[in-house]
Amino acid sequence: MENCNDFDKKIKEMVNRINEIENMGDSSSLCEELLKELTHCNLVLWDSLKAKEDIWRQKSRINWLKNGDGNTAFFHKAVKFRCKRKLIMGANVGIPGENSPAKLRHKAYKHFKDHFNSKRRNWSAIFDIKFSIISEDEAKSLESPFSMTEIKEAVWSRDDSKAPGPGGFNSLFFKKSWNLIHKDIERVLEKFYNSGKLESNMNSSFLTLIPKTPSPSNISDYRPISLISSLYKIVSKVLSRRISNMMSKVISDTQCAFIRGRQIFDGILIANEIIHSLKSNTCSNGGVILKLDFSKAFDCVRWDFLDMILEKMGFGPKWRGWISECVSTAKVSILLNGTPTMEFKMKRGLRQGDPLSPFLFIIVTEALHKLLDTAEVRGAIKGIKIAEPLNSITHLQFADDTILFFQPEKSYLKNVKKILRCFEVCSGLSINFKKSGIAGVGTHPDTLNMLATTCGCSKIKLPFTYLGIPLGSDPRQIATWDPIVERCQSKLAGWKGRSLSFAGRVVLINSVLSALPLYFMSLFIIPKTVLKKIDRIRREFLWGKSIEGKPKMARVGWGRLCLPNSKGGAGIINLDAKNKALLAKWGWRFATEKEALWRKVILCKYGPFLPSWKPQIGNSKNISSIWKGIMKNLSKEDVDVWMNSNSFRWQLGDGNTILFWEDSWCDSKPLCIIYARIYRLQTRKRTTVAEMLGDGQLQDWSNLFSRPLLDRETEIVSKIKNSLQIYKVKLGVADRIIWIHETAGMFSVKKLSDLLISANIDDPTFNFEKIWKLKTPPKVKNFLWMLIIKRLPTKEFLKDRGILMSEAHLLCPWCGSEIEDIDHLFIRCNFAISFWKLFCDWWNIPWPNPNSVETFFNFCLDLHWGSNSSSPWLTCVAAAFWSIWLARNEKLFQNKSIDSSDLLFISKMRALIWCKATKPDSKLDEIRWWENPMSSILSQIYKPPINPRDNVQDGCLIFNVDGAASPNLAGCGGVLCSKNGIIKAMFSGPAPPNGSDYSKIFAINTALHIFSEAGLTGSHPLVIESDSQVVINWILSAPSRPWKWWQIFEEIDKLRCGMQVSFTHSPRIYNSMADHLAKMGLNRNSMFKSWW
Repeated sequence: MENCNDFDKKIKEMVNRINEIENMGDSSSLCEELLKELTHCNLVLWDSLKAKEDIWRQKSRINWLKNGDGNTAFFHKAVKFRCKRKLIMGANVGIPGENSPAKLRHKAYKHFKDHFNSKRRNWSAIFDIKFSIISEDEAKSLESPFSMTEIKEAVWSRDDSKAPGPGGFNSLFFKKSWNLIHKDIERVLEKFYNSGKLESNMNSSFLTLIPKTPSPSNISDYRPISLISSLYKIVSKVLSRRISNMMSKVISDTQCAFIRGRQIFDGILIANEIIHSLKSNTCSNGGVILKLDFSKAFDCVRWDFLDMILEKMGFGPKWRGWISECVSTAKVSILLNGTPTMEFKMKRGLRQGDPLSPFLFIIVTEALHKLLDTAEVRGAIKGIKIAEPLNSITHLQFADDTILFFQPEKSYLKNVKKILRCFEVCSGLSINFKKSGIAGVGTHPDTLNMLATTCGCSKIKLPFTYLGIPLGSDPRQIATWDPIVERCQSKLAGWKGRSLSFAGRVVLINSVLSALPLYFMSLFIIPKTVLKKIDRIRREFLWGKSIEGKPKMARVGWGRLCLPNSKGGAGIINLDAKNKALLAKWGWRFATEKEALWRKVILCKYGPFLPSWKPQIGNSKNISSIWKGIMKNLSKEDVDVWMNSNSFRWQLGDGNTILFWEDSWCDSKPLCIIYARIYRLQTRKRTTVAEMLGDGQLQDWSNLFSRPLLDRETEIVSKIKNSLQIYKVKLGVADRIIWIHETAGMFSVKKLSDLLISANIDDPTFNFEKIWKLKTPPKVKNFLWMLIIKRLPTKEFLKDRGILMSEAHLLCPWCGSEIEDIDHLFIRCNFAISFWKLFCDWWNIPWPNPNSVETFFNFCLDLHWGSNSSSPWLTCVAAAFWSIWLARNEKLFQNKSIDSSDLLFISKMRALIWCKATKPDSKLDEIRWWENPMSSILSQIYKPPINPRDNVQDGCLIFNVDGAASPNLAGCGGVLCSKNGIIKAMFSGPAPPNGSDYSKIFAINTALHIFSEAGLTGSHPLVIESDSQVVINWILSAPSRPWKWWQIFEEIDKLRCGMQVSFTHSPRIYNSMADHLAKMGLNRNSMFKSWW
């Protein structure tokens, strides 16, 4: 395996050889053999530079920057910083002055071997509590055989950049090698399924030590994180994905961690509402908050206790055996300063880094919930009651972050300590009371002192930090936000912006500086003063500072930089819009998460709301600052446009939630607006759809009106009834609310943020998205963007920004006859024209003689090349502009001249390197490239795509389908055949004119109908093939489907229920007959069907 020294040597060799060849003459005088060698050397040089940067990126553990953009120096500095921070000396582990590697490893080995050693206790007699259980069918589904699809999804769900375990292979290796190794992985999983045993040494792992404090002085100051074997991680990932679907069924709603649909902010919001209620005297006796600190929580879990809870929850013996095998066969060695110690076997604990561990841990902590719950029912403790009819709340959990709420009485606290001691004996999880804290709200200081003494913990004051948020703080105060601003400033202190390209700095701003305040912004409205401070920090990092410490000239306004790429911006996160979108998400969650504990708290405290799905401030005068901020944000004019009632529609389920007249469910507007006259006569205006439609039939409306209807009104009522005939309530299916601004109907923070930014901005005349999708290094995309918006530092631009220059200095460095501006430098200068003519001759197209850069770019974007040629063509155009700019800089600052033919040669070289770098498996003919790039592209060795029929089992029938659309017409077609190609049936006909995607969906629906009508559903398995991967994904994944077309998807789902049918993507080359039939269908008036 090559290291950085190998690459340095290769880079030096290639640079020397390139210089030797170039010194032999210009590009036009070199022979074919030297040209070929020069191309090869440049490609090797690029690959070596890119590989070297990738090594440093991996070593730095920085995941947010792309390679190939000149950021090696930044990664190198990051690696040095990480190595310094990770270095463990004797003083860090409690033996000052002792730095012998062997003795340090022995110390670590002995400490953690003792730490993971189990102490036997007899606890079974003291723990007899009932848990929520899963059904027998759910337990059986957990123990079903592993499918290949399930295994592959588990592999693909893993992060490529995560550090590997002892085997040395990360998940990227498995993805890249999947076709070679997938059968071996399947055999490993099959053997585990049948035997319940893991392969020998498969469950080994390294423990890497992460400091919990800036200056650790004892080995207990380090947190052990496991680097687990990649093969075991696949097994664990498959199991964790299965059990994740069961968590909400067995874990209480006071636990917010690792459960789909619950968020870390839920517990924070509830805790703040409790504190607000205590402060506002709605809880008359005051209350006490006990913040617990678990000692080494994950490391101390007892496996027998875990197994007992799994059994009580209804998990089957096979599943429990798998879990036991995964946790009990774990072997670890401590990775100290890069060297592992001897291996030892764990006897307790869950490894942090194992995908199963989070789920198993919250199953263990569910026991604490049950103990506290039982204690309150028996009167041993008394929690805080916020409002009726909500039960009192005794605790909130996020994994091991636990806070308790109870009334300030000594007896309750003593009982709490007994419960915690009981839980410790059973589970192994102990409380460090010295690090725990107790706070009182509305509690007399003497009472709080007494409770703190009884508990053996310290007193803490509000606000105190819970899950990173200051509980009980006022988010309107600037001081609340000081930690965020300080963290932003401290990040800059460790960075050197000069080590990064402009593109790298943009990514760093979005991934770090912009991300730091997002956590607070998910709950609080960010004050304008704080927003300005953070924006100033981001802006100064982007443009840098002079030696005197003054901000450098900003070439692009901050407002434009924060526009989305599609709107002509750089895509830097607009924190104001992001804050509004994050807070608006609470409105969406309130409408959709009907069983969530936080929603029940808000509804009981501030409700009821009308309509019930939309939260409002209402008449409540005493509202917490957090909830008031969330409601204030929803009522802002720019947010309300996208979050008012007109932005939501309902998809009918059981009809119990939807208001028949006042909600939008059968049209874009509510029936009360469409038929206002009839609505005014209604006596039951707030009746639900379920009440009106009943068991699939429209109910008798005769007694629903305040007076007898006139003839015209009777006709309108008949019209309404007729229009509703297609709607049927679905018992057992919840009504679904739709956010109409997103295709799938699900609220999106990013979408709302973009809508807020773009609301008052016209679409640009230039297609910026094509610039950002180019296959070039990121710095080149940023250069092209600056070029199009005319923000490159040309002489005219600098003059307009107040930099004084003489008239002579303003002239073009090449022709010296006109002022250097964007259009002259790149398009109108004689030197540029001569270059572009050569460039166009190379591609065998005429020089269009444009008058501006934007005109020429639009010409380049509008040229219709084949799908294989379009990308290389635009890459060449990008390389040409980039080469002109670099040549201009060399001329201006180094007085180096170049003729247009040599500049073309350099452009060709750059473009070829970029094409091969972005698509390494391409077979571009490097010799033909120099004379005619089209012939080079077309000469690529054609590798036909895999025919999906190769994987179809014998006896299956295959239905190839397709759709076609023009502005006012649509057609569909399909052909049914056997695996060996014998045609059985075909169809061709019109489709509703709703676009290309809909016509393809309609084709699938038609195919299913034809197959069903033929009576083949029970005798033959069916495979439906479409050349649209998007449509196939919609069929297979209901949440991603466009909400506007829910009726046809529902029809497809009904047809699928009675068939053995699968759906797969087919390359267009294998779908040509269906494509032809679909295009024929454009001109048909009726559906043509034929059987053989």
